[in-house]
Amino acid sequence: MPEKLDIDGRPPISYDTAIGEEYNVIKRLGYLPATQELYNDLWTQRHSIAALTKHHLGLSSRDICTVLPSDEWIRGGFNVCVFVEVISAGVSRKFVFRCPMPHKLNGLVDEKLSCEYTHAKYRPFYIRIAHGFWRHIHNLLQRPLLSQYTYNPADEIFTSAYTLLEYIGPETGEMLQNTWEKHRGDPTKREKLFCGMAKIILSLARIPQSKIGSFQFNHNSTITLSNRALSCSIAILENEGAERILKKSDTHASTDAFLSDMITFHDQRFLRQPNAINSEDDCRGQIAVKALLRIMSPRHIQPDYRYGPFLLQLTDFNQGNIFVDKDWNITCMIDLEWICALPVEMLNVPYWLTGCTLDEITGPKYTEYDEVRQDFIRILEVEEQKMPVVHDILVSGCMKKMWETKGNY
Repeated sequence: MPEKLDIDGRPPISYDTAIGEEYNVIKRLGYLPATQELYNDLWTQRHSIAALTKHHLGLSSRDICTVLPSDEWIRGGFNVCVFVEVISAGVSRKFVFRCPMPHKLNGLVDEKLSCEYTHAKYRPFYIRIAHGFWRHIHNLLQRPLLSQYTYNPADEIFTSAYTLLEYIGPETGEMLQNTWEKHRGDPTKREKLFCGMAKIILSLARIPQSKIGSFQFNHNSTITLSNRALSCSIAILENEGAERILKKSDTHASTDAFLSDMITFHDQRFLRQPNAINSEDDCRGQIAVKALLRIMSPRHIQPDYRYGPFLLQLTDFNQGNIFVDKDWNITCMIDLEWICALPVEMLNVPYWLTGCTLDEITGPKYTEYDEVRQDFIRILEVEEQKMPVVHDILVSGCMKKMWETKGNY
């Protein structure tokens, strides 16, 4: 047996290192072979991928779709992105055929993805007219508004769920993480970034939501807030063995109920995680913290917003999902499927703005984070004055209060 084993997304790991890690090392050791198997499977189905791309874009037999070689594909934490080149009317364009990795989303694919739908702009004109008519009727009758996507099943047999996305080229921007370390100390670029981030946070929070949950795409083309609040972190923990304590349709009408379920979820995760503790003393310490958390957490619930309104928030807001231009103006974002309607108490300044992990924000890093946090709040307050809202919640005020009372921890 080799001294070190390959592990997905990390350097090769030894036994001595593995026993000190808090994540499920044994589970993650299976990710690399599973990913390679998925790559091979997708490559053998490349003709189906090309056919499905043609189908959803409404292309003719004269148009050409080519799946690019697998060494040009990229993958993130949950998906493999297959690049497809389309030549239509003499114009070449690139699209992203994104497939979830089942070993990273165990049992969760159906919660996040519907495959048999196409945006109306790619459908024949008569379908666009009919769909527009029904959207108007739904609006008049105050029924759930139809989305811009229409049911469009394909005859092609394909073994994976998928989403066809536009390709973000260098003319649009590049991932923030590519230039993060180089420019994060530049005050001009940082201010532009903070301004863009503030606008996104406020735009999502502008319209109040009646319950805690996430959006679900229904078979009738409506989108409703009827799925449990499935955040990025919950998906990771469930995939690594944490017990699912909520059904898909379990939403919450109060912060108290949501908080109680989340604490129970983490308790169950602790009990099922094979390497949750390093020693008896470590176990006692963690249990004490969990008991204290259950006792103290309700004190940080804001009484005025206990039963809502709740606000849409990004739960996977990081440098890898943000695209910027050379001046760090935000040009677009990806992985928006992890947006949830959550309590106002969960609004927070992203911890990664200081370039360190959450556990590293101690000592001098704590002071540095506080300074960055204050800069972000200052810009947020300015943008908040410009943003029309339909509720009385002051987002910047909630963030400041949770910091001052330590409720954000």
